[in-house]
Amino acid sequence: MKTVIGLMSGTSMDGVDASLIETDGESLIKIKGSLNVPYEESFKLELIENISNKKISSQTELKLTQFHADAVSKLIEKENLIKSQIDLIGFHGQTIHHDTDNQITIQMGDGDLLAKLCDIDVVNDFRSNDVLNGGQGAPLVPLFHQAIIGDLPKPFMILNVGGVANVSWVDEMDEVSAFDSGPGNALIDDFMYQRTGSRMDQNGNLALSGKVNSKVLNTLMENPFFEMKGPKSLDRNHFDSSPVFELSDADAVMTLCAFTAEAVRKSISHFQNSPSLCAVSGGGRKNKAIIRELEKRLETKISTTEEFGWEGDYLESQAFAYLAVRSVKVVNDFRSNDVLNGGQGAPLVPLFHQAIIGDLPKPFMILNVGGVANVSWVDEMDEVSAFDSGPGNALIDDFMYQRTGSRMDQNGNLALSGKVNSKVLNTLMENPFFEMKGPKSLDRNHFDSSPVFELSDADAVMTLCAFTAEAVRKSISHFQNSPSLCAVSGGGRKNKAIIRELEKRLETKISTTEEFGWEGDYLESQAFAYLAVRSAKGLPLSLPSTTGVSKPVSGGTLHPKGV
Repeated sequence: MKTVIGLMSGTSMDGVDASLIETDGESLIKIKGSLNVPYEESFKLELIENISNKKISSQTELKLTQFHADAVSKLIEKENLIKSQIDLIGFHGQTIHHDTDNQITIQMGDGDLLAKLCDIDVVNDFRSNDVLNGGQGAPLVPLFHQAIIGDLPKPFMILNVGGVANVSWVDEMDEVSAFDSGPGNALIDDFMYQRTGSRMDQNGNLALSGKVNSKVLNTLMENPFFEMKGPKSLDRNHFDSSPVFELSDADAVMTLCAFTAEAVRKSISHFQNSPSLCAVSGGGRKNKAIIRELEKRLETKISTTEEFGWEGDYLESQAFAYLAVRSVKVVNDFRSNDVLNGGQGAPLVPLFHQAIIGDLPKPFMILNVGGVANVSWVDEMDEVSAFDSGPGNALIDDFMYQRTGSRMDQNGNLALSGKVNSKVLNTLMENPFFEMKGPKSLDRNHFDSSPVFELSDADAVMTLCAFTAEAVRKSISHFQNSPSLCAVSGGGRKNKAIIRELEKRLETKISTTEEFGWEGDYLESQAFAYLAVRSAKGLPLSLPSTTGVSKPVSGGTLHPKGV
């Protein structure tokens, strides 16, 4: 568990929300405390100018970063902590311009400076990588929403009404979808400031004294954004609210509240079912006119996040603390998450094997003969299966050391001078492991090799070599076809007796990995470099067909430098 502070300055630009949570970046989340530090009016005007110019002023960015550092200090003081107790800060910064059509997202905030000012590691610039990889860069909080929704009835919708409104939708299969639905409070706030000098319509009181102008609402809903399929995202200034300026103040803000609600209705209309529950977060949940319009237009009960025990003002800052941990999580302890999800924890290298096999003829088998032997099998449909097949070199090496003092049978030379004892081999193959269905895995000391100690040294190691090969044959016998190709990696590929026994027992050509241009001694270390990158990207490391895990899972833990 990490102790993390999340910082959010949203499109409403009313200040910094700071939240302290403890989380593993997955399902465990403990909310410890939050606070809001409001911006002074003069600084808010500076931010508005930067947004209007679509450029970052270095002076404004310096002030913003210092303001966030102050929020961190105040939260640490409020919770009676010291800086060294905080593992990480998730720093959203301020969105200045967001244009995914041109792969542009501009976020104000200096992460390096914040880390120096706070003396705490900082994760920031959450959106850029998503946009550069073809994503919308928003909304980013749905995985946090999915985590806190947990076992609540589904479909479940969290509607965040900030400056822009966005939806997190978790369906009956626990799959999450998300998108910006349309305007939130921004158009209302901007109208109020221009026409009345107030920064907002407090609780929607002015709106509730007015009426929705259907003609103007229909004009607003003609925006092409509403015909776009999701995922989709918005800049704060995407919509033109000029049509409402023909109306009275009360009718104008009531119509803008209806615009927010109707945009939500339109955005979720493609889902087959209405949500079982809808929780509204953000400042908009306090606007009674927006809530009334949502209740009128959506076929579900509208609740605030507080009714579920969640702090609606701080859900986004909590989310960026959570995302910060997810961002740095992963890179050693590769096996634990697999085992916790019902998997064998081994073998983990098959996805790397699948990648390097590429377009080679299939079925293709990579047989790694280390202390234990394991198979990666890629079939004609490019689906990968994997399992430990049985003993590798461990029994041979242990026998050699006990009987001769040598650490191994170099190249299988001693074995090649002996013979396989079929009776002893049959005894070894009676182990219940060979009747188990895969995926399955072994401990190095799983097998009892005592039967071979009755034999001469040469016959004993030859019989153990045959045991390794026969175990492989048995383990792949359930496949309909023999492999087109078999590449042997690990130290066992140098043992000529093992190779000979494999050739005798398998109906395929046996090659070493070097014949395919792969370094057999380093294939596993290369695999864990590959898995580290998959892990950092949140991609699966293991599949139900490779370790028996309940679903594709990632895994590992990153230990950032300086943490």
